[in-house]
Amino acid sequence: MPADTRIRFPAGFRFAVSPHLEEARAGNRAWARAHRMADGPEATALYDSWDLARVSACMYPYATGPGLRLVTDHMGFWYPFDDQFDSPLGLDPAATARACEELIAVVHHGTTGPRPTAAARAFADIWRRAADGMPPAWRARAAHDWEYYFASYAQESAARLAGTVPDFPTFLRLRIGVSAMSVVCDLVERIGGYEVPAVAFHSLPLIELRRLTEELPCLANDVYTLDREEPRGDVVNLVLVLERDGNRSRAAAIDTAYALVNDRLRRFDAIRRGVPALARTLGLDAPRRAAVERYVRDLEFLVSGYMAWGADTRRHFPETVVPPDRPGYPENLLLPTTP
Repeated sequence: MPADTRIRFPAGFRFAVSPHLEEARAGNRAWARAHRMADGPEATALYDSWDLARVSACMYPYATGPGLRLVTDHMGFWYPFDDQFDSPLGLDPAATARACEELIAVVHHGTTGPRPTAAARAFADIWRRAADGMPPAWRARAAHDWEYYFASYAQESAARLAGTVPDFPTFLRLRIGVSAMSVVCDLVERIGGYEVPAVAFHSLPLIELRRLTEELPCLANDVYTLDREEPRGDVVNLVLVLERDGNRSRAAAIDTAYALVNDRLRRFDAIRRGVPALARTLGLDAPRRAAVERYVRDLEFLVSGYMAWGADTRRHFPETVVPPDRPGYPENLLLPTTP
């Protein structure tokens, strides 16, 4: 289970690891090299230190070989892509918007332009593999969530440029946007090979469970990454928001952050226990009830799996940090490539 003892999981909260971890780790390393997510020895060493196969195997422990490879390649896109905006680009909302519009176009058209960036090529690959064979409803929802993710970077850039720590509701909207947690939730059905009935998917309990699943990793993450984010001028961080909103000390803000995480875990647990009754109320037959109950279980794995990785990964606690201007660091993923 997750090692951060200040996070209190309710009794019976599930945690597991996919047995296909090593296979996914090897395959993803080859994918990252092919798509320049890890280009050169320094960047490869840094990328390997994050162990994205482990977070994938913990968040999707039911994933088989190809499914876990797909999830790990998603992670291998997200993290290097996110790092592009830790450079001066992240202080230029207009340039950030232009960079992300190329990827939004891939979402809706499925292909890249004549001189795509490395990021666009990598994204086109994972979007094609994820969407292949999925029903129209899922594709539409996933396309919306990818668009939301990419568009959120310009909003985060504007917040950085302004230098003003946002209030808590604004923070949550920005933070969930650039976390890609909505897409992470979409992948549950894709990797699990089932579809949640629309009448249950849009029910109030499942809407709230998804919201909690999106929020919990973000809130925990911001405690871990504060020491990296604050010096570079990031303002979309929970601890900074809690300091500002409540005029709290740093220690009190961190205590409050943990309290928010634990309150949400208790709420998640209370809602998930009522899901069988929800399925009966909606009159779902046995296969659709099973899909709903599995979906709730798999959201639970997303939360516990992320926290198992997030509390000790070198992504959050690096021994050394490779600066973006060093050779080999993949900070040029948004430059056009040759045809």
